[in-house]
Amino acid sequence: MLSPFRFKHSPQKPGMQPGSLVYTGHNVDQKTDIQLIRYNSDWYDENTSFFDLEQFKSQMNDDHISWLNFHGLNEVEHIKKLGDQLSISNMIMEDMLDTRQRPKLEEMEDYLFFTLKSITNAREDEDEMNIEQISFIVGKNYVVSLQEKKADIFEELRKRIRNNSGVVRSKGSDYLLFSQLDAIIDQYYYVLDQIIEKIEKLEEDVMENYNRRILIDIETQRKKLNNLMRVINPLKDAAFSLEIRQKYIQKKNMKYFHDLKDNVQNIIDQIDFNRNIIDGLSNLYFSNLSQNQNDIFRVLTVISSIFIPITFIAGVFGMNFNNMFGLDSPAGFEITMGAMLFIVIAMLFYFKRKGWL
Repeated sequence: MLSPFRFKHSPQKPGMQPGSLVYTGHNVDQKTDIQLIRYNSDWYDENTSFFDLEQFKSQMNDDHISWLNFHGLNEVEHIKKLGDQLSISNMIMEDMLDTRQRPKLEEMEDYLFFTLKSITNAREDEDEMNIEQISFIVGKNYVVSLQEKKADIFEELRKRIRNNSGVVRSKGSDYLLFSQLDAIIDQYYYVLDQIIEKIEKLEEDVMENYNRRILIDIETQRKKLNNLMRVINPLKDAAFSLEIRQKYIQKKNMKYFHDLKDNVQNIIDQIDFNRNIIDGLSNLYFSNLSQNQNDIFRVLTVISSIFIPITFIAGVFGMNFNNMFGLDSPAGFEITMGAMLFIVIAMLFYFKRKGWL
């Protein structure tokens, strides 16, 4: 069985030419939903079922921002229609559909293409992680976001736009992109915080328990940290490149993207720090396990050492000779048992003095 932490993808058909539009993800049953939100500081409109992609470009205007969001990439014909409207090259559309892409940024003549991974826990009480590719097409007055499946990662952003809270409706498409990336990075923080909480609990458990479940939990958190690093580490270079794209990022909004880059670096630093903790916990587990086994062997050795002289006495007096000392004595049994008890007490006292008990 494949590990739930691995990136699992369906390979493209061999022999297909570059630019072939084939969705390579696993959400093949996800029906495509398309939402269109248009807004400015004084006006807002939302269409939760927008499929008239041929009219998308004609509805764009410099007096408002258009946000077109896709849930589900399996129905490739919608991507083709979008590409025709915005003059998106086949190579870029191929990258949108190829979920094996690492985070990347490409600046084209009329738009900016950006793709990255979103990561969430399947459920708070589960260790399985869901990894989803999200791509963005950013133009002067529009943003297109493409998600593999329906999720509420941008729901708080939609609420801010609907309620005209914050500054998003008074800003341009670059700030909308920042808000979307910020929501994704916040999700990274959320997943990382859950991992850190479990690591802190493991720090307590590893000192008290030596069962195999602890080791499995340690390795589980190690895999989650490694997968999170695989997702976010390439994003560092992409975030740096995004910060210097002044054609699509207004200078006054550059500070927001600089903050994104700092957040990405902070997450990477925290991952590195907690990976070191995990390595330490693993070493501590095996050290404690070895120490526990040594304690068990020491107790068994002490017990064996105590029984050696007792067994010797019992063996001597168990021999079948008629002229043995004390054999016919009425107090012979009591004397022998007393001698054995004295030996036990003396040996225990000696072991205690030596610190072996």
